[in-house]
Amino acid sequence: MGGAALILEGSSPLATSFGFIPTSATVQTIHIVDEHNPALPVVWNKAIEIPPLRNRRHRSRLAKERWTGAAVVAGYRLGAGAVLWIATDPGVNGYERFPYLPQALADLGFESSFRASRLWAFFDYSYRSRARSRLSRRTLARRRHRPIHAASWHFYDADPARDDYLRQLILACHRHGILVYAWVELPHVSEQFWNDHPAWREKTALLQDAELGLAASL
Repeated sequence: MGGAALILEGSSPLATSFGFIPTSATVQTIHIVDEHNPALPVVWNKAIEIPPLRNRRHRSRLAKERWTGAAVVAGYRLGAGAVLWIATDPGVNGYERFPYLPQALADLGFESSFRASRLWAFFDYSYRSRARSRLSRRTLARRRHRPIHAASWHFYDADPARDDYLRQLILACHRHGILVYAWVELPHVSEQFWNDHPAWREKTALLQDAELGLAASL
């Protein structure tokens, strides 16, 4: 191979020729653990029967079935190139079952051909309510000098824990030289904003204020 990455899917004569030899048994697989983020549960929407591979020392196991440890992603370097094997197809959208395939290829020496150092992120931290704030801050800190727009619209229920999450996130970003801007999305700003600017409210066909659900529209 001359610097190429060969990606193999499931059992096949070609996969066998590269050392990915299945056993006669099968493992019902629905929950996998990826070494790039072992704490993140990756649970498939449907279980799939996957035959475990025979042991080979030269192969790196990059993701495994949760309970048996059977490899579901594995690979190794070969000359200037590499071989990456996945136990089944990655899913309809190409990422559902194996979300860390790009990182697996990077482990084998293949970095992305595309980079951008001037991207700005929009971060709605309300969707991170079940995530560890330290992990989020560490992940965002790696962005280095790329501004972040943090959601700043109105919440109807006071939540000191959410306020502290945002406060710690901003402090962590500032420590790493990352600007944080307030991401304002109308009409989710505040009740006072709605009351102070009646002329800015969206109107219905009857020219009445379009109050849709809990959040009135502008």
